[in-house]
Amino acid sequence: MNFRILLVDPICNVHRLRPKYLTPSLGLAIIASHLLEHNYQVKIFDGTINNSLTDFKKVLREYSPQIVAFTAYTYQIKSAALMAKICKEVNPCSISIIGGVHATIAPAETLKEFNVFDFVVAGEGELVIIPLIKKIISSEDFSRPDMERVVSCQQQEYFDLSKSLIPSWELFDLKKYKLYNLNERDHEGVSLGLNVTTSRGCPFTCTFCNRLFGNVFRYRSVEQVVHEIRFIIEKFNIKNFSFSSDTFTFDRQYVLKLCRTLLKENLAAKISWTCNTRVDCLDDEIIEAIKEAGCKSIALGLESGTQELLDKMKKNIKVANFEAVIKKLKKSGIKVMANFILGLPYDDEKSIQTSIDTACRLPLDSCSFSIFVPFPGSEIIKKLDQKLKFDNNWDLFSTQAPYYLYPHPQLSRKRVLFLHKYAYFKFYFRPRYFFIFFSRVNLWSIKDYLLRSIR
Repeated sequence: MNFRILLVDPICNVHRLRPKYLTPSLGLAIIASHLLEHNYQVKIFDGTINNSLTDFKKVLREYSPQIVAFTAYTYQIKSAALMAKICKEVNPCSISIIGGVHATIAPAETLKEFNVFDFVVAGEGELVIIPLIKKIISSEDFSRPDMERVVSCQQQEYFDLSKSLIPSWELFDLKKYKLYNLNERDHEGVSLGLNVTTSRGCPFTCTFCNRLFGNVFRYRSVEQVVHEIRFIIEKFNIKNFSFSSDTFTFDRQYVLKLCRTLLKENLAAKISWTCNTRVDCLDDEIIEAIKEAGCKSIALGLESGTQELLDKMKKNIKVANFEAVIKKLKKSGIKVMANFILGLPYDDEKSIQTSIDTACRLPLDSCSFSIFVPFPGSEIIKKLDQKLKFDNNWDLFSTQAPYYLYPHPQLSRKRVLFLHKYAYFKFYFRPRYFFIFFSRVNLWSIKDYLLRSIR
């Protein structure tokens, strides 16, 4: 079908949020596969790699897409709207669609604020993108079909992961993507890695999260995952992976089966992979299994060093268990990264300092300190005083933005930002950590990361 669609990951306007090491968008790669399966022509413009609007306009003129579909996190939504406006300027008859995190959380509000978009897609794109495009094509007035402009999944409707397609990574210039990796390094100190979906949904109720894929935990078959890994190795010669799952080890029987299969298929020794999980979803058997199956590093959402705060955010984990679990991971040879959130509404200076001290006390290989962001859709925001006004400068709605959006009752914005910088300084410039870490990596390969962290 001679119908051209351009998928766009928007340019990031905040310099600090454009990291040097990136992986291509898993979401766009998945949507591209479904479009290609229906014989549409597909091209991808990745603004996280190429932030030139001149190049974007050139692509619009040369490729002349009839539909331009954007994905956007909250901090990208204004950039997406700007690029959609450019689409209309270059080709007034083109149709623009916005999907992704921000559109899913606040679809009606997105359309109201950014009327430049013709359609807003809320929910899992695989469920709605093909029917929407078919309706657009069949419409008599292609420039703006007379139909509902907010398109969403039915309530409690989830995409059947057994129908997942292998992402179309070939549409990206993969040589431009580098994922910082403590274990497998090329001459620049980094290596290319790709995301592989194992599950969607999260059954937990953390108040700071908007649970984009819902509360129902769904996973792909082990056979699908292993087939995709083998396909990527054979087609792209890529052997580093990140398993895309909010809590990879939630279903222990699934994880054990996947690990056994990777060993049986002789893939465990060939690959290096990482995942995200919780301290209460790890035990001795799981740790041993993932290590044998090729897991080299793991990311843990610890969030706070104060039990009272963990209870308030409904994290349902115990500070007292942090060290024992991390030591077991380290003993097995798995490197550990942790994340803490600073500046929560019920934080104070003492609790923030406790989180920083906890991070420094634990035997972590790396640590990320996130600034609390009042993301739309999260329970913590819904429970705050409705009269409370937030800055709606969406560019700054990132956990690493050099700005603190929430008007904290006890802490000034300046103080929270100082503590954020201080956390990175204290963790990464301890003598014990400094010599261990810098002895095993290329110093030049991480200079940008450190500069961005303390800027």
